Amino acid sequence: MKNWIFIFAICFLVIGCTSTNKPPKSAGKGMLLMSTDTSYIVDGKQIDKTNGEAFLSALDATGFKKLIVIERDIKGLLRLREQLKAKGYSLYYIDSERRVKAVSL
Repeated sequence: MKNWIFIFAICFLVIGCTSTNKPPKSAGKGMLLMSTDTSYIVDGKQIDKTNGEAFLSALDATGFKKLIVIERDIKGLLRLREQLKAKGYSLYYIDSERRVKAVSL
């Protein structure tokens, strides 16, 4: 009887550990960042391009780690290069010929 209880206890521990280690829904997916001349649009919210702290916190809230922007917006994001790199983001841009290219952070 004690052996069965021990086996069930191990099964519950294994099931509990595997259910808490699931990757988030956004794992492996990228987020296309939209923008205007003066702001980025992240998760439906407009954030001023000069407010890097608010931009990074909004990105963190989405859970996405791959960011895709159009070519004209890449220069603005490169000034946040160190912060993006420290938080584990990868950055891509779409060029004028509609090719996706990686940016080295």
